Amino acid sequence: MFTARRFIPAGWFAPAIPPPKASVPSPHGPVRAITFSPDGRLLAATSNDGTIRLWDVSQPRTPHPLATFTQRIAGEVAAAAFSPDGHTLATAGQRLVVLWDITDPAAPRARAELGGYPDTTGSVSFSPDGRTLATIGVGTSLTRLWDVTDPDQPHELPFRFGTTDIAPAGTFSPDGRVMATVADSAGPNKTVRLLDFTDRLHPRLLATLTSGTEDVYSVAFSPDSRQIAIAGADKSVRLWDIADLARPQLIATFSGHTGIVPAVVFAPDGHTLATGSRDHTALLWETRIDTVIARVCALAEPVITKAEWARYFPGRAYQPPCSR
Repeated sequence: MFTARRFIPAGWFAPAIPPPKASVPSPHGPVRAITFSPDGRLLAATSNDGTIRLWDVSQPRTPHPLATFTQRIAGEVAAAAFSPDGHTLATAGQRLVVLWDITDPAAPRARAELGGYPDTTGSVSFSPDGRTLATIGVGTSLTRLWDVTDPDQPHELPFRFGTTDIAPAGTFSPDGRVMATVADSAGPNKTVRLLDFTDRLHPRLLATLTSGTEDVYSVAFSPDSRQIAIAGADKSVRLWDIADLARPQLIATFSGHTGIVPAVVFAPDGHTLATGSRDHTALLWETRIDTVIARVCALAEPVITKAEWARYFPGRAYQPPCSR
């Protein structure tokens, strides 16, 4: 296992940040969630004031407001997600998840309401094929799965892990074969379950991953679905190789934040990991271990000599790290 810490120059993890192209205002309250449509032409933003806003960002320097709308029950809207085809927006608010028809983004139409939540709803995630929606609530039903093949007539699916597990944002692997959930318990929620989701009516447990001794806040699958990153309250991120789902391997731990890490995501290149922390920093990590070692060795001076090796490692063959 490899452990990466922030001893490498900051430029490798925090490149210069360009100025923003534009500002999208939220006039009446803090923004709770933002998400782009799959084609990148729309931006949805939700707020504590209960509003949902759609923007045309096809010209990023001149975003254009398209619609402002609210759910039927007033209150904060904590999360939003576009369906993979870009025709439906799911929003999570007070006691309801709403599916919106945004075929005409200037005139959103409520297609269906998913009810039965005793309080707030906190997350919404579409499966890659767009047929399933995972939602998080509070109370006895933490995670609920919905068949949204026809968004105008959704219905709930059985899910035996629903009363024990939380489905965080990014719960589905990009290939749609695996669902990652966080086991909820009286103590810290430090266990991630990998579920076989090839039969969505009968998800089954494939593997259990542990992540430190404190709560898990977020997970992210790599674009090829062969790795998963787990971030949480212990201020670190753990990277697992799940190419063989029967034998997951912890391959790296990234430690550099001084606060909890509630956000983690892979870049499309598949080897850059972005993390966001309550220490007010966002870091970029290289996950290809050979590349990290090469960068460290490029700065390592001087290479340990044979005499130094013999002094500190007597009896061992001379095999200096970073030898040239």
